[in-house]
Amino acid sequence: MPRFQGMAHDLGRGAPQDYVLAYAWTNQAVARAQGQLRRDWVRIRHSIASKLSLKEMTDAQRFDFGVPDDFVRSVQEFRRA
Repeated sequence: MPRFQGMAHDLGRGAPQDYVLAYAWTNQAVARAQGQLRRDWVRIRHSIASKLSLKEMTDAQRFDFGVPDDFVRSVQEFRRA
């Protein structure tokens, strides 16, 4: 689930600490949530955003999600380009 992936990457627990991935996954959680839960995820996303440069945030917003393994591979390839 996107929310768990985002938190794992933000905290570096269960996944490498990577704020770009944390923002991208949390952005997906925001898109899927409603009501108070959505507002909570927006606050978390803003907290993660405060750790990113403008370029990193733009990169995170460009990711399209498919299968999680494909996504991680896509991020790695995108960063090499």
